[in-house]
Amino acid sequence: MRTLANLGVVLALAAPCSAFAGHQSNLDGYYIPQSEFSFEPETALPFDFDENGDGYGIKAQFQVSSVFFIHGEYQAIDYGEDDDTGVLKDDLNTYRIGGGFFFSDSQPFFVKGEYIGVDLGDSDDGDEEIDEDYNGYGVHIGALGHVGDALNLTASIGYVDLDGTAGIEFLVGVGFQLTPLIGVFADYRNTDLELDDGGGDFKLTDVRTGVRFVF
Repeated sequence: MRTLANLGVVLALAAPCSAFAGHQSNLDGYYIPQSEFSFEPETALPFDFDENGDGYGIKAQFQVSSVFFIHGEYQAIDYGEDDDTGVLKDDLNTYRIGGGFFFSDSQPFFVKGEYIGVDLGDSDDGDEEIDEDYNGYGVHIGALGHVGDALNLTASIGYVDLDGTAGIEFLVGVGFQLTPLIGVFADYRNTDLELDDGGGDFKLTDVRTGVRFVF
């Protein structure tokens, strides 16, 4: 039911973009003022956690034709003390690279796939050695388009699979062009993954805001 609700949000946000004409490449640099990383066990496991942090990132999408594009993303998040134990201190670095296509050069709807790499490790002041790597993929459907000359909206929903965990990811965002070449944006991304053995749920939510260069 929650997945259907998220898909409804994507379609609702995409509706005003139907008059969009043309797709552009962009390069974004951004700050992550709020990121929450949590784990909830399904059974009486000896641990759970709920960490909050901040970070930064860079992402890009390049049109290789009127409909086909490639995209990439890197972001690094530094989490402070665990809200419950006051102990955990982790870094979470994420890499994404992939490609996709718009349904046409005059419509906002797109499909994309990507490789996802995750590196979870200690911060410099961490108390225990942690260095874990996860690899997987994501597939998404969404919309990216303009409402008027300056405002643009984006929304997507997809499936993410990472080394024994899998689930739904959705993103909603808004951008505003200050000039034809420079803009600002903000988005919210929620990734909700369940362990394959049903042992619990990982959730990662990021709020991101930054500067966009369009070309």
